[in-house]
Amino acid sequence: MLTDAKHQELLVLQPDFKWKKVTYEYDIATAETFEALPFKDVLLLLTVHLANYYITIMSATAVIAAT
Repeated sequence: MLTDAKHQELLVLQPDFKWKKVTYEYDIATAETFEALPFKDVLLLLTVHLANYYITIMSATAVIAAT
């Protein structure tokens, strides 16, 4: 979830793991205030990239801890 300075939701990114492809797909919901931002495309790209990075790091940590 991405919020603004007033703690209002701008963007919600919900990962959905696909077992057949062994990948994540995302359900993305945005607020009207997010759509009005001039840099919304870059912000969306950055948010998805960071979500992928976080999931990869957490998965790797779980594998290392299990060994």
